[in-house]
Amino acid sequence: MPQPQFSGTPPVCSFGGLALPNGQGTMTALNLNDVTSWFLQDFQADFAKQITKGQMVWRSKGTILGRDVPGFPITLPFKYKEASNGAFGADLAKLVNTGDQRLTFDNATYILAEFEATKSRMLWIRFQPYWWDVTLQFWCKTPWFVDISATTMTQVTGIGLSPTTFNRTYNGSVFAEPTFTLGVGSGNPARITTAVLSNTMSGEALTITFPGGLTPSTAYTITIDCTAFTVADQNSVSYDVSGSFPMLYPPVGTVNGFSVVLTASSGTPSNVTLDGSWNQRWVI
Repeated sequence: MPQPQFSGTPPVCSFGGLALPNGQGTMTALNLNDVTSWFLQDFQADFAKQITKGQMVWRSKGTILGRDVPGFPITLPFKYKEASNGAFGADLAKLVNTGDQRLTFDNATYILAEFEATKSRMLWIRFQPYWWDVTLQFWCKTPWFVDISATTMTQVTGIGLSPTTFNRTYNGSVFAEPTFTLGVGSGNPARITTAVLSNTMSGEALTITFPGGLTPSTAYTITIDCTAFTVADQNSVSYDVSGSFPMLYPPVGTVNGFSVVLTASSGTPSNVTLDGSWNQRWVI
């Protein structure tokens, strides 16, 4: 997980890597600590939980009605030297027009961020090459840092009418929203009517219903997206679900138990597998 530090080798600080608006391609990462023009001075982020509080009537006692973690700003103070990159406004314009991009401090994790404002901008050295003292503020709509590279789980095989159990160890510090892929091979002779995928540790169980059943001897690739809360096959056919999408939970090293089981209106399922991947998430 990211660990900004400000001694020795200059810490990584870059912004970019995602699609630009208006079909302009992908933003080339802008190095915000190149120690040529950009000089990062500090890291400021105020992380807070959002707690909805209530009062029990005539009980002299309070209660918590709900909790969530909202987005938050990251503010980065800089010195900017108008040297190889030219005028400060030229680099600032690259930030202004970008929308959501990846802000990283270690090239291993990132947080989705959008440039929001400059603060306390002033000339620090008033002769050429000019130096600016400025703070940039970014808004992070999702409050977690995320691994750039996804973690892929070992394929689960032999899925059928009896529960198939398996464990997956989660090494992030914040819950992750995995994407699972239920693969039904063309060699499957059964008409599968439902699939139930559960995190047996958390108690979350998702029931997927296939109206009329999946056609036997036909291949299906069914994507269970726990971020978008959707289930669809390779032909973009969506399926009804009930229950809760199963997540992965910390603390680091927690073994999450899972199970998957099928029902069928005819035949015995075979050639059915489950794959999955997720990006571990972190509180900085």
